[in-house]
Amino acid sequence: MLPFSINSVDYEEGPYIAPDESFLIFESIRPEGIEGSLDLYISFKNKAGQWSLPLNMGPKINSGSSERFASLSPDGKYLFFGSSRNQAPDRPGFDIFWIDASVIDELKQSRAAQTLIEPALGETIIGALYQNDVETAAPALKKWLALYPQNLDATVIYSSTLRKQKQYASAAQVLNNVADQWKNNTNILMERALVQFGLNKEEEANKILSPLLVEGDQLRERYLYLAVALLDMAKIQPSEAYFEKAMSIHTSSYPYFNRACTLARMGEKDRAFAALNQAVTYGSLVLKTDYQNVADLKPLESDVKWKLLMARLK
Repeated sequence: MLPFSINSVDYEEGPYIAPDESFLIFESIRPEGIEGSLDLYISFKNKAGQWSLPLNMGPKINSGSSERFASLSPDGKYLFFGSSRNQAPDRPGFDIFWIDASVIDELKQSRAAQTLIEPALGETIIGALYQNDVETAAPALKKWLALYPQNLDATVIYSSTLRKQKQYASAAQVLNNVADQWKNNTNILMERALVQFGLNKEEEANKILSPLLVEGDQLRERYLYLAVALLDMAKIQPSEAYFEKAMSIHTSSYPYFNRACTLARMGEKDRAFAALNQAVTYGSLVLKTDYQNVADLKPLESDVKWKLLMARLK
């Protein structure tokens, strides 16, 4: 498994490895993006097999829409990729674009592309994050940022681990120390708002969020991010408000099911059952086996509502 920074807690998919294995291009949703759902990133490998920190491939390729599915032409002269930038209600999906592959050499010459990942520390971080072990992740991320102070993804994740530990003042300090170019980054602002919620300053949080929660491709995802984070912080009322706003844009069984698991862990049984019933209503999770033997839901099985739920299932 590739270490942290190539892997992250964000969404990564669609890897393309150069024929000579000298670079890796992949699609990801991470803070360095250009306000789109997915951007393309590149990491270079040196002769010793060490990987560089991934670079956003920049505005020649990425846009405010989604970019993915990168590949080189057989002769290596052109880079092809998909983009949703021309999407319209009557034209869904991705169009294919191409660009001179010299853009890869330009990126390789940049100073950032020469910055190599510290593999042992990166492996510690990614292992801790995937196990949701914030106690191990937080000090490791602090070391990472000492090595790579402008790594925005690490900054956001480090502040969120501090927030999960209820170290709100420390999280705020991390967010305030970002470079000027990142001060108005959406992810930084979202985390700043969540810190304010943690400090019980809901009015201040809403002021920060107001310009971010407007119509756009990412509105549902922003609502969901806030709903999940606030639920983890036991801020149930604002979490429910954002969750319902997200579901009003587009809904399915799985967000309700995941939310029910968290609510059950918190001991919020009535809310958990309400979410599970919504998961059944939307039709993707209608088998008893979808709900039985799920560790998070075990506390619900002794409740009379569990039998009623099972009666709705096949």
